[in-house]
Amino acid sequence: MNHLVDNNILNIHQYAYQSGRSTVSAARDLKARVLAHLDGGRQVAAVFCDLSRAFEMVDHQLLLKKMWCYGVGGNFHKLIASLLKNRVQRTHVLNSKSSLDPTGECAVPQGSMIGNYLFLLLINDITAASSDAEYVTYADDTCIIVNDSSIENLTLKLTHVMTQISKWFRANGMLLNVEKTNLIHFQL
Repeated sequence: MNHLVDNNILNIHQYAYQSGRSTVSAARDLKARVLAHLDGGRQVAAVFCDLSRAFEMVDHQLLLKKMWCYGVGGNFHKLIASLLKNRVQRTHVLNSKSSLDPTGECAVPQGSMIGNYLFLLLINDITAASSDAEYVTYADDTCIIVNDSSIENLTLKLTHVMTQISKWFRANGMLLNVEKTNLIHFQL
């Protein structure tokens, strides 16, 4: 999966699972963006999105289609398709094991780098959901930044952006957890 990093396929606003990038890098980017807008006299809001069971909601067919679009094909594409097909999982704690349960058609292997990168490929195009927003993402944590000249315009733009983002989440099989999603209006 180094192909994704080496060939700059991963979204530049994604900070997860990449050398030299971290939650600290993401926080610095967010802070810099917000302060730049505030310094420019703009109204700024950020929506911190929480996705429900994100790694368990990855539609295999959609993921494989997106992989083709990013130029991941051939034998590697077949290998990934095989990896995702008819998966089962179990939990092993101390000397106890659960039964083998199918993961279904919507999950990537958790706790593995391949699962992490497959998830990143699925959400890689989230920034195309709305051109009226800025994005800072770390794996399944997405921060959407919106700014405008007045609070009234900010409210309208934020409503529009969140409608577009919600459509993107639905189209990509993701479920926004509204109870854990937070909105912050930044002010000087």
